[in-house]
Amino acid sequence: MPDLSGDYLDALCEIDNMCMSAAATRVEKKAGKLVKLIKPKAKQGILSQFISALPDADKAFLTMSFSNTYSGDFMFVFLKKDIDFLISAIEKNQSVSSEEAIKTFAQDISEGIKETMSMLTGKQDVDSQYTSFKEALDNGWEEKDVVFIEMQFKISDEVSSHFWHIVPADLGLVLSKDMLGEIDSKLEEFSEKVTTEEKKPEEKKDIDVEINVPVELCVEICRKEVRLKELWNLSIGSIIEFKKGVKESLDIVIKGKPYGKAQVVTVGERFGVRITEVVNYGEGIGR
Repeated sequence: MPDLSGDYLDALCEIDNMCMSAAATRVEKKAGKLVKLIKPKAKQGILSQFISALPDADKAFLTMSFSNTYSGDFMFVFLKKDIDFLISAIEKNQSVSSEEAIKTFAQDISEGIKETMSMLTGKQDVDSQYTSFKEALDNGWEEKDVVFIEMQFKISDEVSSHFWHIVPADLGLVLSKDMLGEIDSKLEEFSEKVTTEEKKPEEKKDIDVEINVPVELCVEICRKEVRLKELWNLSIGSIIEFKKGVKESLDIVIKGKPYGKAQVVTVGERFGVRITEVVNYGEGIGR
């Protein structure tokens, strides 16, 4: 039985947070409702131990499968009333049938996960299907060693609830190791940049000190050159128009140098960004 504790669970929670943030961005556009996520919490154990923790209410189960870089099944558990609310919102906002709205919701979850995992690990395919909990248990899930991830979410000011992500422990271990390995590789890349600089031996600094030096990270919507008289005429309520489209990525800048591209997401009650492209890793940090 693989042991996922400490950094492994934290890494898996971070993967889940990124995937569901990407999925939530898609869902809220289709539903016309603001979806806010609160950082998930994870535990490891036999699934049957966690079943009693689920609310005594009708549930909807979405089973998904990885193929390509990874392989394996995982499951989402939603309260049916929450899904019905979102499906109804999608149905009205997109002018589609209930069946199409259900497919849209499942596809948005799949695409959010696929998009994030592709960014982290390369090409990744995700298939999804609705199933009953009984079908899942009949397929051997009940006695599986799993990571049970609980995430709180809010839909506008109308819904405040939870959903659960169930990942087999062996798949979770592979995912978390890869996540931690990606972080280690970036730190190693940064370390090489620092150590290869031409310095006198006595001037070389400890890498642990270097990576703990605070740097300012800025997220820019756009830049624009204006005339002084235009600035003079600005007042409360003035609108400044930019050429950048509303769907275009924002720019991430570190120490005045471009770092990458990002999209706006919500993290709990705050704004955040999800990095979609790294264009100059390390250059904006190390110099």
